Amino acid sequence: MTNRSAQQRTISSELAETQWKCALDLTDEMLQAARQADWESVAKLESQRQPVLVTIFDRPAEKANVRMIAENVQHIVDADVEIRRLGEARLGHLQAELAGIKKNQKATLVYARAGP
Repeated sequence: MTNRSAQQRTISSELAETQWKCALDLTDEMLQAARQADWESVAKLESQRQPVLVTIFDRPAEKANVRMIAENVQHIVDADVEIRRLGEARLGHLQAELAGIKKNQKATLVYARAGP
């Protein structure tokens, strides 16, 4: 292996580590925002994370990094599962609220039509 090839591999490895750190940081921020029911931030962070993940997975993984990659992917999957669970719980709550509002609107219309 030439010195230049070794330098390129080191730079590539450092870039991959930086990109993974960015993806993991965004994932952790998304999870924190979801725990606070800040869904607008979750969506913004996801739109930032997506291109980082695409960049990471667009290039072949080095054998030396397989364990680290597996751990990082598992961290992201675990966080995404919790984010989804929190989102689904919030959705259920919102659906119940909406059903209550619709019921109140119907009662109001019936009452208004009945008149005094």
